[in-house]
Amino acid sequence: MQDEEEEWMGGRGGELGFRMIRGILRASATLALGTASAARAVLGFAPLRSALRVVLGAVALGLAALAVDATCFTAVPHGFVGVKQIDVGERGIVAADYPPGLVFQVPLAQSVHLVDARTHVWTFAEFPEAADAPWIEVRTREGDVVRVGASVVYRVKRGEAWRLVAEGLKNAWTQRVRASAESVLPRELGKLSSSEISTTEARSACAERLREVLGAELAAEHVEVERVLVSQVGFGPEYEKKLQAKQLAVQQERLRQAAAEAEERRARHEIAELEIENRVRAIAAEWDLRIAERASQGRSEIAAIREETRFYADTRKSAGKAEHDRLVMQGDRALAQAEALKDSLMLKALAGAGGRYWLAQRAAANLNIGQVTLDPGDPRVPSVLDLDGMVKLLVGAPVAASVPK
Repeated sequence: MQDEEEEWMGGRGGELGFRMIRGILRASATLALGTASAARAVLGFAPLRSALRVVLGAVALGLAALAVDATCFTAVPHGFVGVKQIDVGERGIVAADYPPGLVFQVPLAQSVHLVDARTHVWTFAEFPEAADAPWIEVRTREGDVVRVGASVVYRVKRGEAWRLVAEGLKNAWTQRVRASAESVLPRELGKLSSSEISTTEARSACAERLREVLGAELAAEHVEVERVLVSQVGFGPEYEKKLQAKQLAVQQERLRQAAAEAEERRARHEIAELEIENRVRAIAAEWDLRIAERASQGRSEIAAIREETRFYADTRKSAGKAEHDRLVMQGDRALAQAEALKDSLMLKALAGAGGRYWLAQRAAANLNIGQVTLDPGDPRVPSVLDLDGMVKLLVGAPVAASVPK
């Protein structure tokens, strides 16, 4: 089968290829002749010739601008810095880092190097396909072998990328970082004990120390170590069992301590409750005593006030009664004097003629005569209705004074 294919390629295949090439050449020649004829026809027309000149000039200027841009400027992308190198005369590196953007360069006399200024992470992990390198084996102070996963966060120092290029480390500085990390991390982590390397606080302190040591070592390489993370710790199966047993013992001891502390706190709580109850009782007894004292004092004051009130009432009542009796006696005496004066005045008034006349008038008024026979013909007989006449007739004396009312 292979021989038949070679024969076909050498025979009919070769002839077919020759025919295809000859057809392409004929088509190219025909296109070139047609383009030349069209150009002669176009160039014979003046306005088209002017327009063609303008288009050709614009194309030439565009090509010149593209050529200048391609030869005189270098684009520095984001995350990179540019380092300019002089290629003629006094060759060397310009001591400056150019930020992202366009960097001018003299064609054929200068060139620009691009240095990655982004933050990089070199990772040591269990699975190499998901990391930059397998995890590190560390021997602790006790001689136990521990596998540690770590990450180193680093970047080129700001303003020192030109030094990196000048020292020829443009393509080798990441390998320097890896080599330094592989030497420093096992050495510094080996200073920890097995219990310390399994403790988060000790690992965090060691990671900070690793950052300082690794940063000091890579400072000469113009690399800045931003952070070192110790992310994984793996022990062998036997040590894992011992570690689990030890951790279990530690947890049990902590549980015992927690139980003892809880019992102690419960005892202190009970003592505090008893003290509070005693204080409450003492305060209640003190206030009961105060209340009893105040109540007794109040009762004494009330009794004194009542006695004073009773004494005051009796005193004022006796004084009022004595004053009443005195005033009554004075009134009786005044009344008796008035009665005596009345009687004396009445007797004095009745002793006179007017008094006798008044008595007679009263007697006449009170006189109840059943039957009187008078001679109405006698002029000396007064009318019964004439009281004064009747009085005069009965008394026999004229009225000398007015009758007392």
